[in-house]
Formats: sequence, structure tokens, C-alpha cells
Amino acid sequence: MVETMIRSKGCLTRCGIVLSAILTLASLAGSAAGQMSLRDIARQDGFEWLIGRWAFTASEDQTIQMEYRWELDGHMITIDFALGSYAYHGIVFRQVAQDTVVEYGADNRGLSVQGVWEKAGQKILTKTQRTEANGNTQHMAIYLSAVADDTMKVEVYPLQDGQIAAEPLGVMEYRRQPAAPEQKEPAVKETTFKIGSKQWQQDVIPTSQGDLQITFIGHGTLMFAHNRKVIHVDPWNRLADYSQMPKADLILITHEHGDHLDAEAVAAVRTEKTQIVLNQASADQVPGGIVMKNGDVRSAAGISIEAVPAYNIQHKRPDSQPYHPQGIGNGYILTFGDQRVYVAGDTEDIPEMKDLKKIDIAFLPMNLPYTMTPEMVARAARLFGPAVVYPYHYGQTDPNALVDLLQDAPTIKVRIRELR
Repeated sequence: MVETMIRSKGCLTRCGIVLSAILTLASLAGSAAGQMSLRDIARQDGFEWLIGRWAFTASEDQTIQMEYRWELDGHMITIDFALGSYAYHGIVFRQVAQDTVVEYGADNRGLSVQGVWEKAGQKILTKTQRTEANGNTQHMAIYLSAVADDTMKVEVYPLQDGQIAAEPLGVMEYRRQPAAPEQKEPAVKETTFKIGSKQWQQDVIPTSQGDLQITFIGHGTLMFAHNRKVIHVDPWNRLADYSQMPKADLILITHEHGDHLDAEAVAAVRTEKTQIVLNQASADQVPGGIVMKNGDVRSAAGISIEAVPAYNIQHKRPDSQPYHPQGIGNGYILTFGDQRVYVAGDTEDIPEMKDLKKIDIAFLPMNLPYTMTPEMVARAARLFGPAVVYPYHYGQTDPNALVDLLQDAPTIKVRIRELR
């Protein structure tokens, strides 16, 4: 019955509510002093173990992943939950005046969630209301109980007219997952890269195999230099005279749009030894390249490259087609010694980002309406926890908004460079 529930569309939203129920630290609020934080209450009553990363395997190809984090000095918890393409994000905080703890959240399908928590004997009871995009509402009751230090049991019941049904919709056990390793912010030396009268900002970052030089050409265009290798990312003649730029050992093209694929700029830095990595849709315009699909991993010019998804979910053209359809464009993860650099390409905060591992430096786009809002970039960064985020391709969006949104994430450093 549980597997059937999880495979259904309705279950995806139920699962979001089920997982948010873990935050029923709220049930303990009534016994605490008015100035106690939610974390203080959790510590006092022994429920802080609920915070962390959890997983429930519904079937061989369906695993729910979730993470709960303290924010704002323990006064709030953020929730991130994903099952396939489904994603839910919520916040939980204490309303001191009402002496309750509440949750507000939303998913990527137009659902909104509100919940209140109570203590029910040795269990925690969460009563939630979910409102779908079409206005339909459903109410659910969720019980949580500890099975072991690394396991928690979740029971989901229908709730009608305030009455909890006798039979559960499903019973699930979630297993604690290892904490994600903390990333240390790479040291950086700020300098400039000059050709003639033109100059660009450049950061020099030490790696275990020599310095990595990152030159910020602008928009979605970058240049890396490492171990005497030059890597151009989405070269564009509007930003630089590529006939004067260093010749490329490797060129990366994220997708076929004109501000990312400029065949003349590619030709200007290409030599007979240059390797070009690109998506299938770009191959017709740039012959002789290495086509990589989402999920491919290979080495080119001696550099390890992973191609990862890059697409839109929310932002669409007037004909309702996404600006960047799923399965066409690439983001790339490059490994330079002990530093892993993620160039996201044109994308939103997609669920696949939660699977990114040990990202030291991330370039995340913030160009409306084609990619992400600052809020979406902040959510993306929280999904995989890079040590450093460079907002790029940001057009007229104020990149300082991202600094404000990630103030409560001290392990993620935002560096702003001229990348309009």
C-alpha cells in the first residue's frame, strides 16, 4: 500500500507533508519559556536528533531524500525534500504569542502547505492542510515516533472534520543519512587579466595541482587556466575579441543559444589540438566536437568533465514551452586538482542539484526570465552546499540580493564579479 501511495501523484504531496512532520519539535513549545528558541526546546526535550538528512526507499528506482537544517540561530528550520522531479521547500518557526510552532511551505507543482504540531503521548502529531493550485484542499494527520536512533516511523492518516481516520494511508520508516561534508572556502587572490587596453577581473585559487585562474569575461562566458591548459566556456565575441584571446586546449559549450554558442568565437580560439565538448543540439554548428549528454563523464584535454542537467521548470515562453527544455542543455563539473568547479549553464534550481557532490565553486545563473531569481539561486545553493557561489549571467538582476538571502548559510560564500 505504501508503494502504491508513493507512486501516485497525490502521494508526492503527501510525502512532502509526511516529511515536514518530522519538524514536530513544535509540540514541545508549550513547556518552554517565551524566549527559548526552537533549538533550545528540541535540546531540552531530546528531539534535536530529528534534524539532519534522511531517506526512504519506496522501490528500487524511487528514493525520497530530505534534509532539515537549523537557520536563524536555531529559531527556524528549513526543509528541502525531493522525490524524482518533485521538490518541496518549507520553513518551520515558533509563534511565541500563540505558543505554537507552524510550518509554511510550497512545492514545484503549485501546492501550498500549512501545519500545526501537538504532542500525543509518546508520539508527535502534525495536522496539516494542503491547498493545490486549483484550490482543492486536503487535511492530514501525521504521527511520528522513534524506532531507533537512526530510524523514525511516520504514519499518515486522513483528517476529516477534525477527526483522524482509524486506518492509515501509509506507514514508512526513514533512515538517517550521513551528514554532507562541510566545504571550506578556497583561498582567493584577486587580480586582472589584460589584453591590450581591455581587462577583466580574475581570481587565482590554489589547488593541489597548481593555481586555477578564473577570468570573468562576462554574462555566461568564462576562461579557466590550470596546469598550462586554457579552457574557454561559452566564448562570445560580443564580450571580447577572441582573435586576441589565448588559444584553447578545451572549449565547453553549454547549449546552442546565440549568447552561449558563437561559432566565430569558437573558431578564433580553436587549433587542430583543441578539444570541444558540447551538447547534441550544438554539434551541427560546431563540427568535430565531443557530444556529452546529461549524466556523461569523460576526460578531455586531461581534465575530468561531468555533464549534468540544465533546464527550466517554471520559466516558459508565451507558448508555454520552457526556455530551456529538459534533456537538451548541459551544465559541467570540472575537476582541477582537489577543486571541483560547477558551471551550471542556463538552468533553474532543479531537483537533480541535490545529487551534486563536493562542489567547491559554483557558477549559478540569475538572468530573468530565462534562468533563476535570486531566491531560486539561494535554494539551489542550499541543495548541494558549495563552498563558494559566483552568481553569473545575471543581466539586470542585483547580485547583492543573493548575499542577503544566504546570510544565514555561513558555509556558503558569495563572491560577486562583473558577469552581467
